Amino acid sequence: MNLNEERSRQKLQDVLESMELTDKNSRLAEQYLDVDLEENRELLAGAEPQDFSELSQEVRGKCQEYKSYCLKRNLREELGRFVRFAASVGGSTAYYVLVPGRYNIIDINSILEYLTREQAAAIRAEGIVWNIYEIKTALTGLVQKTPQVLRDAMVTQSHGISEH
Repeated sequence: MNLNEERSRQKLQDVLESMELTDKNSRLAEQYLDVDLEENRELLAGAEPQDFSELSQEVRGKCQEYKSYCLKRNLREELGRFVRFAASVGGSTAYYVLVPGRYNIIDINSILEYLTREQAAAIRAEGIVWNIYEIKTALTGLVQKTPQVLRDAMVTQSHGISEH
């Protein structure tokens, strides 16, 4: 393992330790996020829902810094796994660990390729709640393009994270 790989692993470990994951999600993270192992997305079905909106700004910042670190170094596999893990555990509240700044919903574009359409819609909706100006534009566009995705996202997320 080279120095860059070791640095990346340490950054990820620091982020995961700060996220206050349940024991079950910590074990899942260990297994799923290990890029030395073949990716097994089926593991994500065992994620225990957690509300990331309750994390401190410091922890959110660490998560967003890790995402930026991966983007800058083109660590696509590491980033993809982290994004999928956060979305599976946090549902719509993955917004708080993946998108920097309360009003920066546009930044989700950098991670869209790693999300299902329903996850992307749910995460955007969480961010839009904090930016009233975007609500009408975003939902109108989404409903006009693919109304079923919005309906599916609402059903999917209603079974996940508790209200906050």
